[in-house]
Amino acid sequence: MRNIREIAFKALKEVLISKRYSNIVANEYSKNLESRDKTFFREIFYGSLENLYYYEWLLSKFSKIKLNKIELDNKFIILITIYQILEMDKTPDFAAIDEAVKLVGKYSNSGAKKFANGVLRNIARNKNRLPKIDKNDYEKYLSIRYSYPLWLIKLWVNDYGIEFTEEICIANNRKHYMNIRVNKFKSDIDKVKTKLKEYDYEFYESDYLDYSFKIKNPSGILEKDIYERGYIDIQDITSTIAVEVLDPKSHERVLDICAAPGGKTALIGDKMENKGLISARDIKDRKISLIDKKLNRLGITIAELSKKDASIYREEDFESWDKVLLDAPCSALGLIKNKPEIKYFKSEKDLEELVKLQYKIIENASKYLRREGILVYSTCSINERENTKIIERFLKENKNFKLVDFSKKFRNTNIYEESKSGILQFFPNIHGINGFFITKLQKS
Repeated sequence: MRNIREIAFKALKEVLISKRYSNIVANEYSKNLESRDKTFFREIFYGSLENLYYYEWLLSKFSKIKLNKIELDNKFIILITIYQILEMDKTPDFAAIDEAVKLVGKYSNSGAKKFANGVLRNIARNKNRLPKIDKNDYEKYLSIRYSYPLWLIKLWVNDYGIEFTEEICIANNRKHYMNIRVNKFKSDIDKVKTKLKEYDYEFYESDYLDYSFKIKNPSGILEKDIYERGYIDIQDITSTIAVEVLDPKSHERVLDICAAPGGKTALIGDKMENKGLISARDIKDRKISLIDKKLNRLGITIAELSKKDASIYREEDFESWDKVLLDAPCSALGLIKNKPEIKYFKSEKDLEELVKLQYKIIENASKYLRREGILVYSTCSINERENTKIIERFLKENKNFKLVDFSKKFRNTNIYEESKSGILQFFPNIHGINGFFITKLQKS
């Protein structure tokens, strides 16, 4: 019998030490698990990751040993057990603690076992009267309670205020669904709905697009024929909306500048009925390979793939493209709902460097458009410096560009009014989806 807690501990360690994306690690570590075990694993893994700072703070309150003196393996095992004690009613505390102590014994010594046992039993005894975080410094309170670096809390408070920032933190910790979209080039909405029902998936239609669905119980969907045959793709609703805003047409020339992993490229091809030309580019061979693999599965053949650095201007592209999609390299701070590790790995310096890169790329992209052409700039961020500030500066320095109303795409939704401006910012606490920024510009 496989030890699911041990697998969750190893996966947590892999993410935090090797700084890998949680979704990739979770898939690797759970791919051979039965459905029930996979659900248990993902809850422990993601629950511990989302609440890392808070659980470390709790541990510091119950431990006589300073956090930086606790062996990492022991600390990670204790953290996933704190999650089980505080959040998983179906698991008896004594059972969770017993398994944790056995695991610590496997990876450490008898002294560490005694320490883990004492700390965890003390937390379990006091779980209904845990220490309170001081609220006199509310920014620090938010940082600890919701497990965010203090600099990021301060950034959001400066942009959006303290109440809105707390709402973002709460929304990011809510359960999220997998999003899929129908590949109309190979299938249709009704066929996909029928298949999903046959597989007993619980799904809901998107609030914004009729061909996008939220799957509540997506376990095993990558092995189903509707995925393998290219009838559907796993694609977040926000990136799907970005392509809707671009509005590609058959026989157009479309440039997808930062295209990996290829979901938007494939949808562009779908919208173009696989007629015309797409140039899909990215900076690494590995990313180009991902795009190629996706396009092959989805049946899109009009894309030319190339390894190119978007920050380097290319004279051969000058005014050569009808439409350009720039999903810019960004902080990904809008994706914390799906990838909680992002909040731990970013720094203020990262943001400063990204803003410089983003502006260089949008300047290049603007020169590649023909007159009357359309440029869609997007990021999976809720940081104003990467979004509205970039566009404000760009429009100030490029008078031949204007914002374009794209509200007709979303007439019966809650983003209708905002999208009239040509700028749309999604927030997890308002829209219930990932944070994402989209703007539509036209060249005159």
